[in-house]
Amino acid sequence: MRLKKKALGLVSAGLVVGAFATTSAISTSSYATTMTRLSLSEIAQSSSACVIGEAISVNYGRDANGVFTLTTFRVTKSAFGDAGNTVVVRSTGGRYKTSKLSVVAVTASSPSFMVGDQAMLFLTSASDGNYAVTGFSQGAFAVRQRGGQSLVALPNDMGGATGLTTAIDRAISARSGPAGLGSLEQ
Repeated sequence: MRLKKKALGLVSAGLVVGAFATTSAISTSSYATTMTRLSLSEIAQSSSACVIGEAISVNYGRDANGVFTLTTFRVTKSAFGDAGNTVVVRSTGGRYKTSKLSVVAVTASSPSFMVGDQAMLFLTSASDGNYAVTGFSQGAFAVRQRGGQSLVALPNDMGGATGLTTAIDRAISARSGPAGLGSLEQ
């Protein structure tokens, strides 16, 4: 009887070690980032463009920096900056397949979009000709239709959900900074 219990204990320990080894073999590196919450002024002033657009395609890729997503937006309105008729937004995380696995890489606070999503995007130009959303997901605000009106889902501390025209006015105002500041500097 004692021998059977000991053998069962060894088998259990072997399963735990085997499970750990398997998990370790397929896990990837993890990193941590601490984000500081940005105000609308900080987001706008750090952005090269602010547009309203609709996601028309989503593609995934992998390079030396990891997995990424390229989302193409058709620009329907522009608050500021010269982004053109379409913009390609690169965000960290995405999907890829190997011969045996389908992998989803998720990056906390990185925006993700689906075809058909509408958003107000504060964008920063990247050296590769694409854009990044300013402040990770802090610079992306969903646009929803309600009662025939487009509403931008701004957080409450940025004025809350508001009509598209008002949201664009807030973005332009936030980018230019406090009124009268220029006259104080002279």
